[in-house]
Amino acid sequence: MMKLKEKSQNDPAWFQRKYPSSSLKCVAYFSMEFMLSEALPIYVGGLGNVAGDQLKSASDLGIPVIAVGLLYQQGYFRQLIDQFGTQQALFPYNDPGNCQFHRSGCPMANG
Repeated sequence: MMKLKEKSQNDPAWFQRKYPSSSLKCVAYFSMEFMLSEALPIYVGGLGNVAGDQLKSASDLGIPVIAVGLLYQQGYFRQLIDQFGTQQALFPYNDPGNCQFHRSGCPMANG
């Protein structure tokens, strides 16, 4: 399994094999929400799910893509049912300083 993972990381992806001399440097994917991780709750369902799947597929295929969206500091609430059966709404705070962002290889993302 480790050899397969290493091979997939080192070998050119589909896009690089199919279009080796492509002038495409970056595709911007705009969405209001992205379901990327539970650690970053900036999605509620359908739209975020589709956007996250599209980004994952593009990444797997080696398509140079960058997600452009909004970082909600107080995203969607998390529902908790207490011992009395009453819904409690928790509003997590997304602190941008604690997010694991990194510079992309996309020229338009790095100004």
